[in-house]
Amino acid sequence: MTGMEPRPWWRLPPFWEGVLRWYGTILFSPRPLPGALVALATLGNPDWGVCGLLCALLTWGFGRFLEFPAVELDSGIYGCNGILFGLFVGSHFSSPPLLALACLGGSFLVCLLTRGFTNSVGALLKLPACSYPFVVATIVFSAFARSQEAAWGVELIKPFSYQTSFLAAYLARPFHLTAGEQAVRELFWFGSSLGAIFFQKAGWSCLLVGIALFTSSRALLALAVTGFAAMRAVCLLLPFAVPGQEVALGFNAVLIAIGVGGAFLVPGRRTLGLMVLCQAVAVPVGLGLAALGSRTGAEFTALPFNLLVSGALLMLQGRSFDAKPHLPALAFTTPEEAFAHYRRYQDRMFLRAVALPVFGSWQIVQGFDGPETHQEQWRFGLDLAAVDEAGRRFRTTGVTLDDYYAFGAVIRSPADGTVAEVWDQVPDNPVGEMNLKSPWGNYVLIYSAGIYLGLYHLKQGSVVVVPGQSVNFGTPVGRGGNSGRSALPHLHFQIQAMGWAGAANLPFLLTDTVLHGPDGEVFRPFSRPESGAVVSEIEAGDELRPLFLPANGETWRLRVTEGQEVRTVDWAFHYTLHGNVVMVENREDEAEYRLSTRSLEMVRFPRRTGSPLHLFALAVADLPFHFREGLSWTTTLYGRSASTLFRWKRRLLAVLFGDIFSLDYRKECLEHREDAAGGETVYRIVAGFPHRHTRGWWKDASLSLELPLRGFRRLEWRRGGQTLLVAERIAVEGQG
Repeated sequence: MTGMEPRPWWRLPPFWEGVLRWYGTILFSPRPLPGALVALATLGNPDWGVCGLLCALLTWGFGRFLEFPAVELDSGIYGCNGILFGLFVGSHFSSPPLLALACLGGSFLVCLLTRGFTNSVGALLKLPACSYPFVVATIVFSAFARSQEAAWGVELIKPFSYQTSFLAAYLARPFHLTAGEQAVRELFWFGSSLGAIFFQKAGWSCLLVGIALFTSSRALLALAVTGFAAMRAVCLLLPFAVPGQEVALGFNAVLIAIGVGGAFLVPGRRTLGLMVLCQAVAVPVGLGLAALGSRTGAEFTALPFNLLVSGALLMLQGRSFDAKPHLPALAFTTPEEAFAHYRRYQDRMFLRAVALPVFGSWQIVQGFDGPETHQEQWRFGLDLAAVDEAGRRFRTTGVTLDDYYAFGAVIRSPADGTVAEVWDQVPDNPVGEMNLKSPWGNYVLIYSAGIYLGLYHLKQGSVVVVPGQSVNFGTPVGRGGNSGRSALPHLHFQIQAMGWAGAANLPFLLTDTVLHGPDGEVFRPFSRPESGAVVSEIEAGDELRPLFLPANGETWRLRVTEGQEVRTVDWAFHYTLHGNVVMVENREDEAEYRLSTRSLEMVRFPRRTGSPLHLFALAVADLPFHFREGLSWTTTLYGRSASTLFRWKRRLLAVLFGDIFSLDYRKECLEHREDAAGGETVYRIVAGFPHRHTRGWWKDASLSLELPLRGFRRLEWRRGGQTLLVAERIAVEGQG
């Protein structure tokens, strides 16, 4: 929404939207809708809810008065701790003077503790404040009130139980629990635990909290259920005496499950295992604190949650960058977003991606963990041998070195960098013999962005670079040979952390390669090397790349025919600060892509399934700029982009557990022809969708995209021989 557009009538002023986010932050959701549901849930007892809002406003107001950073205040951590403390005060204190003192003094204490924690433990140990300020303020004021009760002989704290009225009524029934009745009891305990997070006992308040979790993230709700079930399993399997503590343990279990399972860590199997272990520890911690509270009069509320989450995060610091469970490097709105992002980018986040150091088609004769020599600290090396179209390594008999395609082939730098070390004095071995005294043979080491690229077994006298020389991607550095521990001419290529020959190597990815196999030529923007694969580099393709670089502010007008309906659609283009291209359809939906040197990557897919923009994004995702008839590639959709295409069974799983699934679909360069009417070259791309998991109207469906050199012309969506939608560009406005 731009600054010139009127604000919708249903939108709250920015400040009150921020207040709703305070409520949502308690459930780790920054969205206003879950926050609004939580705010309504706190009105299960209106006095408590008003007290919570008052303390939140006071806590935030103290921060404004003391000129705390606006970003910090807007993060919601002050407001959510103020809300929780206000709910505690409203539910425990009834004396007006004590209530006023607790609201005013306690809110300032929460503000002080939040700021102090953020500047000390948060800054030094990189730990979130969670609800530590609320817990500490609760302990202080509850202990203070109990001490005054003992001194004056009056009741200052009214009796409070986390158990809801509907749960108490159900448990009071005189019957022996069957399996079904016990399941209902566990369900009631779970609902009571959700409400207990906000000191609420009304059944509808507990239900609203559950709905808030569901609308925020189905994955969070699934984690909450799993965490509660793990806690109850610990209580049932071990001889713990927990009467009266089920709900207190329950709401801590829910918060631990949400925090450890998805809010502070990237979801995954190890994350889930860590969460279950935390639940096992939280039970004795919670029971121990409850016993301590009964003796001191202090209320420890959510302290087990805070201790376990902080301990887990502190324990996971200081590991290798790619260690699991992952501590997210970016801020995500939901666990589903974090999961989809890491599934899509984790290889590129943790591994260096480099191009092939050779020209033409080469076979990976020994890949990672190869049985011959790629073991232990040298497990991540590649042995490459040049081959012809029939897959043969030599021209005739293979008896002499010159008969091999790899011998004398140009070896190039796979990245920009600086030559660190070269060696060019080792003679080439006759075919079948090896030099074990100089096992690495002739080599070139190139330093590039913190790592070294090693090119080994080069031909004697062929190295054409010197140490200290700057090289670019593609710069020739030598020729393939058979020096060192090499019986047949090949190139050993590896990435290493140290700058000497034969240092321990690191895993990496190959970028912009074409895989030659039984399925034809398959383009892979990023891929892990596979033993036995025949690969080559895809050409740059300068003709197609400019088609996806519109002028900033340019607009394409399309005529869309869908059945009997004909309408016009506008696609407006603008650029982000990172140089990505954003396409906006009728100011309603957006897609975003970035251009690499050899292909197009779709960063963000449109939300409206089946719209012209959505179909266009599906067609061009991972498009290689070098058009080669018969060239195919597979695009993987993650998260919501994939869920919108699923059949009802997989969509139901996505509804229950979140958008955590993926979908692969195949595309192919079908034609490359001269348009006689227009007198220009036209490229045609076709995308097909799998039968197993896609919705009925995507089965047997195909997308056909026509790209003349002057830009996008036509998009057609067909199924079963019937045309469902056609989008044709009819005008371009705002060209530079």
